Amino acid sequence: MNSNRIIKAVFSVTSVLIIVKLFGFIKQVFVASTFGATIETDLINLSQEFVANIEYVLANTIATAFVSVYILAKTNSKEDGDRLFSDALKLVVAAIGIIVIAIFMVSPAIAKIIAPTYDAKLSSELTFYLRLYAPALLLYIVTSLLGGVLNSNEKFVGPQLSGFFQSVIIIGAVYFLIDKFGINSLVIGFWGYVIWNCIFLLVLSRKYTCIKWGNPLDNKYVITLLKMMGPLLIGYSMIFINQQVDKIIVSGMVAGTVTALTYAAVLTNLVTTLTSAAGTILFTHITTKASAGQHKQAANTAMMSSIIMITVLLPISIITIMCSKDIVTIAFGHGAFDDAAIRSTALALMGYAFSFIPFSLKDLFNRFQYGLQNTKDPMINTTVGILFNIILSIVLSRFIGVLGVALASSISETVVALLNMRKARILNAFIEYKIYYRFIVRWIIGSIFTVAICWSGSVFLAGISVIVKFFMITIIACGIFYLTNINVLKQAVIVK
Repeated sequence: MNSNRIIKAVFSVTSVLIIVKLFGFIKQVFVASTFGATIETDLINLSQEFVANIEYVLANTIATAFVSVYILAKTNSKEDGDRLFSDALKLVVAAIGIIVIAIFMVSPAIAKIIAPTYDAKLSSELTFYLRLYAPALLLYIVTSLLGGVLNSNEKFVGPQLSGFFQSVIIIGAVYFLIDKFGINSLVIGFWGYVIWNCIFLLVLSRKYTCIKWGNPLDNKYVITLLKMMGPLLIGYSMIFINQQVDKIIVSGMVAGTVTALTYAAVLTNLVTTLTSAAGTILFTHITTKASAGQHKQAANTAMMSSIIMITVLLPISIITIMCSKDIVTIAFGHGAFDDAAIRSTALALMGYAFSFIPFSLKDLFNRFQYGLQNTKDPMINTTVGILFNIILSIVLSRFIGVLGVALASSISETVVALLNMRKARILNAFIEYKIYYRFIVRWIIGSIFTVAICWSGSVFLAGISVIVKFFMITIIACGIFYLTNINVLKQAVIVK
């Protein structure tokens, strides 16, 4: 697939994701204005995110390894591809069932670990929610496997629509059920979208999936899958541990800080989810090229993508850092979301915004290595970065609170990105980072303009509406930056 076709595929999925994220944004605004940032929302977020983080570990481990091996299997024959899906599904359901039972049994201990400062009453409530959310892991993982099948067959849009259904169902649940169920309407909405998404992807993937009898361990592709999953599981588990350490740290801060960190992550995900979606498409094509021995083409695709990502994300990162309070005020500064919640969320968002470019490069060169069926080195790199993160979170939180926790995450992303880029160059000699020298002057000039516009806008437009001020700053800053770097984007498409 040539550069233009890849770019068209990325923009096609990105267009869908923009709509999805718009609805996600509306959902978060609605939920934030309805419930604010309180100890009740902290309980919901701690329990839901604990389960979601486990899902993140398992789903990414399974999906990443599965896509790589599934492409290899179906390249050999459709029968091998069908058999791999069937056998992988059997193993996944059995393994996740055991994990769900284990979580249910040890939930009281988990509650004490993730929120050690909570009293007995709050710990009991947290235990209840953990048990309520845990069974969703089964549906989460099946959905992830179905999404992997669709992505492997270049059907990228369907899996991305899950966020749209999540937003619509949760908004509907809160709107219609809040009077009767209160904050538990969020739980009902959660279960509603988890069930719907699984059914939706099951219908979409019916053409590519079937269940076959047989022992999964007799399948050579399953053995390859399990070997790939080992290092991935360790790497993603380290991410889970890191996220839980962050939650433990902020759970001891002022009530509502957990929720503030969550909402800052939501705004950050508006950006990182788009880059991850692009990475999913690129991963499929890089893996296909690598499987065919087309290593120069795979390297060109990775370099082209990295240049475009840096150019697109640089002004967005600067604007988010300098206008974080305005962004949070516009997004969540309504209803029950008070000034204290805005301040905490803005500080967290500022810290996270430094990670936009490192995250995209880390993700891209992670996937580049996965395409070569190398999962050990990304696991090692991730572990190193997370050790940095844990230490920095503990240290920086003592001096700058929630900003320190978020900033530590960004520093960790940078460390992992650099390590992944170094390893990708070792694995593929066609990767050449000196090409960045062509564009660095334009990136710097554009960044200086962006900083100047953000600063002057905050000073000279202070008396006007926050939303008008922010959009004026954004339009002018991004416009000038992209005009300055238009040739960078054009040259990226023809990188050799």
